Amino acid sequence: MRSLLVSLMFCGGAVAAGPDSGHAGGDFHDVIVSVYPALATNPEMARRLLTPLTAAAMREGLARSGARLEDRAVDLAGARFTIHAPPRAPTGGYGVLVFIPPWDRAELPPDWRSVLDRAGLVFVTAAGSGNDASTLGRRIPLALAGLSEVERRFPVDRTRVYIGGLSGGARVAMRVALGYPDVFSGAILNAGSDPVGTLDAPLPPKDLATQLQTRARWILVTGERDELNADKDLATVISLRAWCMTAADATRLSGKGHELADADALAEAIALVVRPVRPDPGKLAACRARLDGEVDAEATRIRELISKGDASAARDRLKRLDARYGGWAANRTAELSAAMK
Repeated sequence: MRSLLVSLMFCGGAVAAGPDSGHAGGDFHDVIVSVYPALATNPEMARRLLTPLTAAAMREGLARSGARLEDRAVDLAGARFTIHAPPRAPTGGYGVLVFIPPWDRAELPPDWRSVLDRAGLVFVTAAGSGNDASTLGRRIPLALAGLSEVERRFPVDRTRVYIGGLSGGARVAMRVALGYPDVFSGAILNAGSDPVGTLDAPLPPKDLATQLQTRARWILVTGERDELNADKDLATVISLRAWCMTAADATRLSGKGHELADADALAEAIALVVRPVRPDPGKLAACRARLDGEVDAEATRIRELISKGDASAARDRLKRLDARYGGWAANRTAELSAAMK
């Protein structure tokens, strides 16, 4: 909780002016973002990325300490981005691939350029966004800021905006995709993922979670010799489908280890992620009903513990409910929390 509060209370400074819009395609280095995006404010990230109990604990902790939640998570004046745009925008606008790396440098993998150009995707990545950086205090807000700058500079097709990453960056990208399904229509996760339904990969509020089920496509790409992450990919796909997100596929790269996908693997991943999601209405309704039933059943058990005066057991089960179902169970979590006070 201490590290969470530190990252969320980080106060951003002045924002440096960015270049004019209307650039042609090409490579742009040391880009400065001109406007702090509303989607990357601390309150909005807390709403989308934290479980209800975690967000409530944060607010209560701030209130007790007399501190306030700063609006900006990171000082964009010191942030730098690399952007690559294909020479010509496709009809309807560019697609976008926001990339979160495990390293600190902001660079486009050289053999990705031609693949991105053929797909009509702008690539954007931030410097100082590696595995040592704060997830909520830097990596996620920088990813959102990079997208905001691409949208300012170029015509963008909002139906073709994707988030991706490598290794630890892929795990952060997955968290972004979970929290922002109204922004990103898919994710390309290279050698890193987490099963959904934990504090590391919680479900967002229900209105957003339902969009995940009807809009988001998940492509997990890992080398066959990277056995730990390849096995975790399979567990992640199973968990996504259990949460009614059926558009999830895992690919193992022959002869590869824990490494960046090459051009061929990227091209295959893009070909998959751009496919529209068309869930079966009947199966989706049944899946959602199952989730609601599970939450209601667990809420009933917690109420029984409360009525028996077993506050400790009730509190433990409530924490497990919160971690498992996240924003899907937000209403029940709020009701039960109030009943325990």
